[in-house]
Amino acid sequence: MKNIISKLLLVSLLFLVCNHFAFAQNFYLENLKFKTAYKISILIPNPVQKISLLNSLATTSLQTYKKLKNTRQKNIFLNNYLEVLKELDKTWDNFSFNYSEYPKLYENSIKLYVSHLKENNETIKNLKIQEYLIKIIIKVASKLDSKESLNLLNNIITKYKGTDLNILQNYLKETKNLNNKYYVELIKILNELKTLIDEFEKGERIIVSNYDKMEEKLLEMQKEANLAMENIKKMKLKEFEENILKLKEAVDFIKKNSKKIK
Repeated sequence: MKNIISKLLLVSLLFLVCNHFAFAQNFYLENLKFKTAYKISILIPNPVQKISLLNSLATTSLQTYKKLKNTRQKNIFLNNYLEVLKELDKTWDNFSFNYSEYPKLYENSIKLYVSHLKENNETIKNLKIQEYLIKIIIKVASKLDSKESLNLLNNIITKYKGTDLNILQNYLKETKNLNNKYYVELIKILNELKTLIDEFEKGERIIVSNYDKMEEKLLEMQKEANLAMENIKKMKLKEFEENILKLKEAVDFIKKNSKKIK
């Protein structure tokens, strides 16, 4: 009887050890897969593909974090998730395409980030995650260039009503005001400026007077356009309105002091 009990204990111990080893090996492989995919994402030159891969990595790293029981392992995947958010924050900051050019990417991204923010606020409650997600969502929202895209943001946020999304609700309210008064106008002015510059570069438009003043206005427009985008990200509405007025004045000046010849 004693021998049988000893054998059973030995078998149980071996089973536990094997299980632990298998789980540890699985964790190692999952972490290795993440690190490999993350390094690949950093090297991808196409920003649309890069954001898509980072979004996928954000989801898988968060899911893995939730499945793990070991505190040390959970912390490793929490840091993995934060690394992805950090890279997404930088990538969206430099992303030059608006919603109208990649609507599906924007729709999928906004849904993902808002759902992750909801999950963090309700279960994980990590302040760094909250901070990154709010920054990313606001950067994505600042590139919404149509009433349709703003309605999309509103519908997604409304879906998660009851979650602590006050900062996004306030942003949406202000963005609606900007859309009605200035935001769409900013996009229009920037597109108009791009057309004018293209015409100058192709020799289709020439300067007819005030060469020095023209150069000054072009530099001023570049500065005001950058300031406008920064101010809208920071929700500095008064400063944003001032940027718009200066941009309109500069565009009018360029048109009056140049001529299209082709």
